[in-house]
Amino acid sequence: MATENCRYIYLAGKIKSDHDATEYRATIAPILRKAGIYSLDPLRGKYAMRSWKNLSDNEVVIRDLQDIKRAHVVLAVMMKCEDTSFGTPCEIMYAWMHHIPVILITDEVYLANHFWARSLCSHVFLIDEKKETFKEILMRVAKHIGHWYSAELETEVYNKPQLTQKQSNK
Repeated sequence: MATENCRYIYLAGKIKSDHDATEYRATIAPILRKAGIYSLDPLRGKYAMRSWKNLSDNEVVIRDLQDIKRAHVVLAVMMKCEDTSFGTPCEIMYAWMHHIPVILITDEVYLANHFWARSLCSHVFLIDEKKETFKEILMRVAKHIGHWYSAELETEVYNKPQLTQKQSNK
């Protein structure tokens, strides 16, 4: 059961009610929950899009921003950027403004190397399916978040280098 001492992760990314929008959240949330890290899912109440229509635009945005402020870390997934929600970059910026670390996973070389992404995100993962699948990267990210908060995670450990903190320009 979640308490005020729990750690939270906000799961940013597109919110269309399709497989792509829900799969990564459904994969990582239970893994992190076992480690005592609870997901703040912007799709809650939106899975049945009819229930979402009962909320005003402002209610949706305010709820998501409040969740980001509660979070200890934001995980943003931006795949096929032409299909990315307008809200995801806004959520990344909001998290950055509130000193909340952001981990970005993308399959877009341009985005992974963009100065805005590199500046606003603590970690950026570029998926190269020839080297590592999305699920493998997602499991590495889950393991890193678990180590970050000294939690043990029951995930497969891939023979890949551990994440390193972004170098500061100070």
